[in-house]
Amino acid sequence: MDGGRGRPAEDEGTIDLPLGRLNAERGWWQKPDPDGQKAVTHWKVLGRGEGLAWLAMEPVTGRTHQLRVHAATMGWPIVGDNIYGNGPRFGEPTLPLHSREIGIPISRNKPPVHVVAPAPEHMHERLRACGWNGE
Repeated sequence: MDGGRGRPAEDEGTIDLPLGRLNAERGWWQKPDPDGQKAVTHWKVLGRGEGLAWLAMEPVTGRTHQLRVHAATMGWPIVGDNIYGNGPRFGEPTLPLHSREIGIPISRNKPPVHVVAPAPEHMHERLRACGWNGE
């Protein structure tokens, strides 16, 4: 942690932390659970700003809310996440979590199809604060 400021001290790493249901009433809410399903996330810091970090997170597994729970458990909750983080009661209008790139394997004889999406407008200000140049 970066002095408790909510961003990683390291530049990259892997979170290997099983997840399970928080309780039966909120079945889609997750929590760290040693008896839960395997959940692995690779992450890398792409930029830093005042009290912020811009992270690339790659979910190796695909658990419900995996990135949100992993980030919050590490002490770096996603800005405005009112379920797993420290956001306001109803969060921000749109959670600043963006699926930037995906690779889809087509066949053994063809390279995967890669699709990259630009950062949405609601994230630009914070990304710039972390060194993003708009590309």
